Amino acid sequence: MTRNNQIKVAICIPNMIIGGVETVFVNTMNELIKNPELDIHIITHAKVQEPLYVDWFNSHSNIPVFVYFPLANWFEDLAPKCHGILKLVRRITYSLYKRYRRFIWRNKFKNMDILIDYKNGEFYRELSYVNKPKVTWFHSALCYFERDINLLKKIPRYTKIVCLTEDFKKRFNIKYPEYKDKLVHIYNPINIQYIQQLSKQGKSPRGKYFCHVSRLDKGKDIKTLLDAFDLFYNSHKDVKLYIIGDGCHANIHKTYARSLKSSENIIFTGTQYNPYVFMKGALANILSTEFEGLPTVVLESVALEVPCISADCESGPKEIFLNGKAGLLFEIGNSKQLCEHMLNVYSENIDKEDMIKNMKKSISRFTPSVIAQQIYEMIQNLVKENEKKQDISKKY
Repeated sequence: MTRNNQIKVAICIPNMIIGGVETVFVNTMNELIKNPELDIHIITHAKVQEPLYVDWFNSHSNIPVFVYFPLANWFEDLAPKCHGILKLVRRITYSLYKRYRRFIWRNKFKNMDILIDYKNGEFYRELSYVNKPKVTWFHSALCYFERDINLLKKIPRYTKIVCLTEDFKKRFNIKYPEYKDKLVHIYNPINIQYIQQLSKQGKSPRGKYFCHVSRLDKGKDIKTLLDAFDLFYNSHKDVKLYIIGDGCHANIHKTYARSLKSSENIIFTGTQYNPYVFMKGALANILSTEFEGLPTVVLESVALEVPCISADCESGPKEIFLNGKAGLLFEIGNSKQLCEHMLNVYSENIDKEDMIKNMKKSISRFTPSVIAQQIYEMIQNLVKENEKKQDISKKY
């Protein structure tokens, strides 16, 4: 620990792009920095360029920020311009550059008391040289991480692994019982008052509509959402579908949407820094993803007291919805079942008041101050355990 007894904490986040993990990171940081016992430092792989997060970092200039790969943004911007042999040269050069940076900074953070890799073990190479307690957050379902060929290399390198749901913890312990002592369950925080406040800073679209908010990447299963809405459109041509977000698969989804009868009622808005204006006026917010960690957009919909329809995916939605009491679940990829839920919401064939009552019960588990205290207690315990081990080793 430092002289004034603060715990020096390095928190690592690869890049600040618009997404659920980054939103949760900011929510978590806003609470942790209030704790006078913590001396927080932030480590990123690349310079922060997203205006929303640039503003946040500028408003918290007292927090030291270290960029591990200062040229990362330049290399990424170069990628679309490189073809053939230039593509290979760029990839090799970038790989050598990262190895060089890791080598010269391998002892950079040895004065930290604890290191937190906040996103899916993406700093496991950089932190492997630091002999201090290390924690990583797993922000998705177990099936997602098992696609990572480095998963079993990463797990032993961390002192603790934070999972976001009891469902994840159960699946993990069954599959990897030898690592069960490493797993800690901590929910993501949700700032209800902030979300409700932002939802009032603008007007929702006119008319009746459903809303989907996500990064338009692989695994979000936008096709099932579009197919369900096209079925719904057959009997309700007065309703629209707003798809909020952007991503590498955006053009694929837009092309498919144009082939549907309902195309004129499907609106892709791109990235919206305040999606809550759209979400608060929706008939329901819909999540069609194949897997999640703890879906932020579902929590946000619950915070706004708007009905939410979600794929019953691994993991998160069922746990948030109290097994269907606080939200509507459908089978992954089942557009007909999703359409039925949309019809029931539109026709008010659901007990909305009872659902909202259960929503309020569900959301209380995600209070930021409670989550921050759980994280602090974990940090404190790990640092104390490490100090005891060091004292013992000195005696022998």
